[in-house]
Amino acid sequence: MIVGMDSVSGDDELYENFVDDVSAEMDSADETNSESSRDVVVSDNDMDEHRVSEDDENEPNFPVFNPVEMYNPSLELGMIFCSKKEFKKAVQSYAIKQKRSVKFTKNDSFRVYAVCSGDGCKWKIHANKLKNEETFQINLYQDEHTCPQVFNVRNVKTSWLSERYLQDFKSDPKRDVKGWRVDIMNQLRCHISRDQAYRAKRQALKKLEGSPEQQFTKLWDYAEELRRTNPGSTIILGVNDVKGPHKGILLTAVGVDPNNNLYPIAYSVVQKESRDTWEWFLTVLKQDLCIQRDNEYTFMSDKQKGLIQAFQSVFPNSTHRFCVRHLHNNFKNAGYRGLAYKNALWKAARASTVGEFKLRMEEMKQLNQDAFDWFNDKPPTEWSKSHFNEFPKCDILLNNCCESFNGNIMDARDKPILTMLEWIREYLMRRLQENREKASKKWKDTLCPKIKKLLQKNVDKIGDCIPIKANDRHYQISCYDGNQYSVDLEMRTCTCRIWQLSGIPCKHACSAIFNQNLQPEDMVHPYYNVDTYKQVYEHAILPISGQTLWNETGLVPPLPPNFDPSSHITSFQFPTAIFFLLETHPILIQMHIRHTTKRKSITFHTSSYCISASLSQPPFHSSFAITLG
Repeated sequence: MIVGMDSVSGDDELYENFVDDVSAEMDSADETNSESSRDVVVSDNDMDEHRVSEDDENEPNFPVFNPVEMYNPSLELGMIFCSKKEFKKAVQSYAIKQKRSVKFTKNDSFRVYAVCSGDGCKWKIHANKLKNEETFQINLYQDEHTCPQVFNVRNVKTSWLSERYLQDFKSDPKRDVKGWRVDIMNQLRCHISRDQAYRAKRQALKKLEGSPEQQFTKLWDYAEELRRTNPGSTIILGVNDVKGPHKGILLTAVGVDPNNNLYPIAYSVVQKESRDTWEWFLTVLKQDLCIQRDNEYTFMSDKQKGLIQAFQSVFPNSTHRFCVRHLHNNFKNAGYRGLAYKNALWKAARASTVGEFKLRMEEMKQLNQDAFDWFNDKPPTEWSKSHFNEFPKCDILLNNCCESFNGNIMDARDKPILTMLEWIREYLMRRLQENREKASKKWKDTLCPKIKKLLQKNVDKIGDCIPIKANDRHYQISCYDGNQYSVDLEMRTCTCRIWQLSGIPCKHACSAIFNQNLQPEDMVHPYYNVDTYKQVYEHAILPISGQTLWNETGLVPPLPPNFDPSSHITSFQFPTAIFFLLETHPILIQMHIRHTTKRKSITFHTSSYCISASLSQPPFHSSFAITLG
């Protein structure tokens, strides 16, 4: 019994000792965990980095190819690639780097073998697909070449060039291919053919901008994104079945702001120029600008196909002006060339009174009766200041704002349709902000800078004028050239009509204003004030998200007009017109249209600024329309 008790007592001691040891170990573990609590894994990435399985511990540590080094690769035995494509591209880049041609002797789903094309060269490389993985591993590599370097490396392909130098064309899409080809040949020390260089640029731009077909499928989604981000915008995407290719035409409505700079109002892409497209464009513009009485509007344009008929249909009570530069070109083409004819025409165009106009036309008649008769079917109301309406406060004879805008968007017109439209939208967004910031931070005077310079030119000429005061309102101005004018300071008129036409005091008015101890700046029409300029630019075009974030409309995607419906699904639709109108302008009071020479255009001039609708021809086949708010 005593022995048994002793045995039990001994077991209890052993158990108690075991429990004490376990408790001590647990306490030690708790202390360890407490001390290491600072190193707790806080992210999935950290957990992945610290997780090591028994299989991983047993696997050898092979080098892994870094895609960052794709165009300057270093290959070695055992290196792992994430895919066959990555391995082949790395071998291609290696061949170009070494200036030796390499050919692939085996290329299937499980093996890729390559050897050097040099005579008798021992260089070769093998890569096999790892079991149950998509990765490839180099399992044979003879890295020494026994052949000389070559200048014509067969591995220099168009696709490789377009990917390698993608950023070059992204930063400068207009980069000259000839110069770029020379630079790359000097860099690689390899031959690149002229055709390769041009194809590489085309492929690079296609990767950056997408194909025209892909971009047309996004037009509905793009329009919806504009509506979402810029409330108040008018988006019109007209579609119709079309057969055969049609060149796209870009139409823009461009205005002149209070500083005599261009102010884009609307832009549109249509299939072709015709009376129908012009009527559609002018109708949408008229509706969005809420033009009620078209008899208050004067349009300036050329006699392009269908344009005059469109004006007569949409604005039947309006008057027209024509760009004098375009008129002079037609005058020259009729056989009346030379400085004498040019000066005679421009003197008649710049004449501000009917009497002066008759005098200038008589001079042309003395110069050449046939030249004088050439103007018989061209009413002076269309091209001479002497017959212009005084209400618009705009005496412009040229359409420079349209030419300027077309020049600014030149880089956009050869791009696919979505890229082109986004290029124009971003350009307008930046321009509005830059002008808004410039006016608020830099302009401290009452008048806009360019208007102030025009006024100063008239002030500098008051030495030619002798003012005779009739009362506090009326002055008689005698000039050294023998002419005499009457100025009414209260009505802000001069019988030379320049003040009424432009809204800026002429030299005769400035002479009377100074004699009355007034300031000419206070007599300029308020349309040209800095405050008016700020009102014009107070609205902004808001940014939009990238294509991956656009809401899908689910509508039938349109296709380019040169798409052949006979060989494809006929349920697709073709866009015929797209119209954009910016809701960033003040209420219009009056409008004039003018035209540019090399590009067909129209210009509307308002009391506060001018709107010009110009037409240019981008080298793509498209047709689309929208309006920004």
